[in-house]
Amino acid sequence: MRATGTQVPSFPKRRCAPPPPAGGGWPSPPGRPPPEPDRFAEPPDFSATPPPGDRDRDRVIEALGPVPTGVDELIRHTGLHPAQVFMILLELDLAGRLERHAGGDVSLVEPER
Repeated sequence: MRATGTQVPSFPKRRCAPPPPAGGGWPSPPGRPPPEPDRFAEPPDFSATPPPGDRDRDRVIEALGPVPTGVDELIRHTGLHPAQVFMILLELDLAGRLERHAGGDVSLVEPER
């Protein structure tokens, strides 16, 4: 509750950014070229990437082990396209052969005999 006779402090008004120019978009900061229009168009089409083959699966399984490994390391080590590595990891995960760890690391779970 506010005591009678007290005043609410006043704060300076905040200035809002001006509206974008009539041509559309914000101008680039000084000394920086404007962004290329194609750069923000569409994300890359990964559907053109061929599905992983048996040799690709073998390469990923050989690179995996009981020690947690980063997915980026798997991609670099195997030389496969990231979409292919993620597809193989999904297949292994659905088969119950992949364990996910904190930080996005993965390790191979040996099948029970």
